[in-house]
Amino acid sequence: MKKFIITLVLALALTPAFNCIQAKELTIKELIELSRKKSKAEKRGKTDAKEKKAAGWVAFEGTSPMEMQMANQIAYDEATDDEAMPYFYKGTGTFTSNNKASALKYATKNAIQDIAEQIDIKVASASEMEDETTGAGEYASTVNKNRSTAKDIVSGRLSGIQPIVKIYRKSGNMFEVNVIIFYSRAKAEQLAAEAYGKAFEGNDDLRQRAQEALDNQTK
Repeated sequence: MKKFIITLVLALALTPAFNCIQAKELTIKELIELSRKKSKAEKRGKTDAKEKKAAGWVAFEGTSPMEMQMANQIAYDEATDDEAMPYFYKGTGTFTSNNKASALKYATKNAIQDIAEQIDIKVASASEMEDETTGAGEYASTVNKNRSTAKDIVSGRLSGIQPIVKIYRKSGNMFEVNVIIFYSRAKAEQLAAEAYGKAFEGNDDLRQRAQEALDNQTK
């Protein structure tokens, strides 16, 4: 009986520490490693890489092997937060040029713009701005202009993100480049709150509606 009581006391004493460990916010690296194991990313990545290679795709020089890039994409794609919601925004960009470096540059810009567009659509639809930008007139023009400014600010702040996938294929003298980037939704929406606040400065109604839309997404 005495042994049982001691064991029970130890268990109760260790429970808060265990819960603390469980509640500890994971780093991006830890989150991806967890997602990688749950999604069997390594095995699936090899299959995806085989298909990509068969279609003529090649990993950029100096980057990870195709198998690893595909496995990383799966791990990022399927990473979720505490509420089982996607943890990252995913941006995809493509560009074709006879200059490989130039194609990579613009494909990356397109991937960043993809995320900025996704954020803008979420803000606009949640705050009912979409309904006010379909018509003509000064008000619709102002809303569209401010939304465009906000997207430019977001895109500028996202520049410098390193792609998870960076591949290309050549046809004749043309290079088709495909780039995929990921960015934390929580960080993106914090960034967006600043961007839309700045873009809609001087219009308290739209600024407040944009902020409320972003606040509702993070609850």
